[in-house]
Amino acid sequence: MMSCAAPSRACLRCGFTLVEMLLTVALLALVATVVLPGSAGVAQARVDAAVNEVAAALRFAQSEAIRTADFRVAGFDSASGRVHVFALDTTASPPSELTSMPVQHPTDHKNYDLLLTTSSASVGVAFANVAFTFSDSSTSTQLGFDASGAPVRIQTGGTTLAMTDAVPTGSNGQVTVSLAGLQRSVKVDAVTGRVTTP
Repeated sequence: MMSCAAPSRACLRCGFTLVEMLLTVALLALVATVVLPGSAGVAQARVDAAVNEVAAALRFAQSEAIRTADFRVAGFDSASGRVHVFALDTTASPPSELTSMPVQHPTDHKNYDLLLTTSSASVGVAFANVAFTFSDSSTSTQLGFDASGAPVRIQTGGTTLAMTDAVPTGSNGQVTVSLAGLQRSVKVDAVTGRVTTP
């Protein structure tokens, strides 16, 4: 063991300077905030990701209906967490999903069929409520858009879909997602079909 009673070069190198210790503590704090985010922050990020995906599906269905001048439908399955955008075979009676020409996701060009519960960004998120209410007081978990982009009702009847021209009532249709007590909604305007995430 070396005695530091008399200053020498060896004694000056025995410890860390104040600047080195402050830089180390600051670097550790930065790493901790990046690597160890709070669980509420993770849950909020997952809910936000799910809301963004639901809004994107509705907006895409609407824009595809306008682009193709044909009906497009966004469907939501609460039990499985499925988000599905599809075209309708209007030559069938009643109209049904057009499986021969699936609607493709604009990013990966795969069928627009997602599971929120297993997506890496929104794992664990569930649908708390999916309800599009129409003028006859009926509700649906599917919302169609016509060639002008207006929301229309799609009634399920087994594996087929019946389409009517009723638009949602003044109370906007909405999809609510939740995780760990956090909830956010996506709303669809009854007349214009405008999709918002308040």
